[in-house]
Amino acid sequence: MKKILEILFLVIIISGFPALACAYGINAHKQIVVESAKIWQEIPQEILERLGGENRIDWRCSADYDLGDDIYIGSAEEDNVNNGVFCRGTFSEHTESNEGLNGFLEHFWDPDFPSMTPLGFEQRGYNCNDDGKLYNLGLLDRIDFLPSLEPECGDHFDSNYNLAQDYWENKVIPYYRQGRKDEAYYWLGRVAHLISDLGVPAHVQLRAHDPIIASKDLYEDFVDASLVRRYTSRNYTRRNPILGHEYQFECLPNLPCDFDWKSVHPNPTNLFKLFWYTAQKTQYWAGANKRENLASYGNDFYSTLDGNIEIFTPNLWNGEAFPFESPLQLTNRRRNRNLQEMADALIPHTLKAVAGLYRLFWMEVNAPECPNEFGPPGSLVYMCLVEGNPGIPGDGVIVDSVGDLNDVVDEIRFSLSQPISLRPLTNGITILAFPDSALPLKNDMQFFLEFSVANRPECGWGLQTQATIGPEINGVQGYSLSLSLGYLFPSFCGGAGLDSVYITNVELFPLSEGRVPIVTRLDAVALGNGLWVLP
Repeated sequence: MKKILEILFLVIIISGFPALACAYGINAHKQIVVESAKIWQEIPQEILERLGGENRIDWRCSADYDLGDDIYIGSAEEDNVNNGVFCRGTFSEHTESNEGLNGFLEHFWDPDFPSMTPLGFEQRGYNCNDDGKLYNLGLLDRIDFLPSLEPECGDHFDSNYNLAQDYWENKVIPYYRQGRKDEAYYWLGRVAHLISDLGVPAHVQLRAHDPIIASKDLYEDFVDASLVRRYTSRNYTRRNPILGHEYQFECLPNLPCDFDWKSVHPNPTNLFKLFWYTAQKTQYWAGANKRENLASYGNDFYSTLDGNIEIFTPNLWNGEAFPFESPLQLTNRRRNRNLQEMADALIPHTLKAVAGLYRLFWMEVNAPECPNEFGPPGSLVYMCLVEGNPGIPGDGVIVDSVGDLNDVVDEIRFSLSQPISLRPLTNGITILAFPDSALPLKNDMQFFLEFSVANRPECGWGLQTQATIGPEINGVQGYSLSLSLGYLFPSFCGGAGLDSVYITNVELFPLSEGRVPIVTRLDAVALGNGLWVLP
């Protein structure tokens, strides 16, 4: 089995500066975002129009959105962010200033450490906040053999993944929904740069390298824009199945479609799934610096949240390539041939990952808006949840609950994104819930609904009743429930009427403990105005 931690042979320090990182050259990054658009065959024209790159790229230390910037420009400028090395002449990081951004210092991520560092300490919080975020192990300050890089807190910088999730949640998706589309696409380019970096072994094995004084990473230095173009050329695609094979977060190559994401993250976002898979697949490959004897071994395992080490079965490269685990493969006479072998695997891998990112972006920004009320009598409305927007049945978007499996009734629930007033109801309510289609449907299931009363917290109550196997929609079958209004109000909440009552939570669980799995993943939830309102 391959080694868990990178092996450091010797580090040469020149002028007191450590080797750091600036992944693929800027020209290669720009080419990657362009060529990736050819992989996703159904890519919308709107995205293609944001790959022109007509604006000038901002100078180092001043990268930010300018009117007319797009994906192409964003992918280039992620390496030009104000940072403590080039821009301030120190190795200290921004946390409270510059939006906490530090450029290439935050372009690393080892996905094999959910919460701890290799030395057994808890990982620092993102931007030094106590935010409880996992997977924040970025570039290490290896005090034993390098001058201090001076992270603001802890012994490492923030991870590539958490930076990308920050961009995604606070810039990419909200800017698009606010109508600030050009800005959204610029930041999408910045995220595309980050996932491209995860296609480089040095970045997922935390191996410091170029551009400060010390030598370049051999593989990064081997890849240029012309080489990237080769993998979408007609000559290549005739012989290799790459077009139409973008990574789809719902079912990733050589990873079981029903992979237990909860084993590696308590509440995995779809972006996490795409980034984690990309990083894990890259980790199979060894890497080395150009001159110093600084190298890293590949590995074929992952760590669960409870610390167990699991081997990927099948190998994530099964049927695609044969990764080599030893960096000695990059120091022998076959070095150039082996670097070409790496490129033949890792460049298509990176293109598929970025193409999958475009697809995920389009799905999320075009998801239906979250309703805040019932529709008119006889209508059915798909609802959003606090845990995420599952959309409609069969769209591939699955939402995971947050809760404790040992405390089923109190904890495993799905909360509507906002309480929904019962005021519009006429003669009853219909509820449809569609579990992840990987779960078999059973007759022994119960709905548990929770209600609240405006300005009367003492009147919150729950209602448990039998679930019925409901209709099939878009190839997905779920559970249904229909109740007349008289069943919705308990006697201790006298005076509560439709005007003041809200439904807040939905839960599905087996009546006979142990016979049927608890529903912890939902494909869709719908509320109907009336009795037995069906699509």
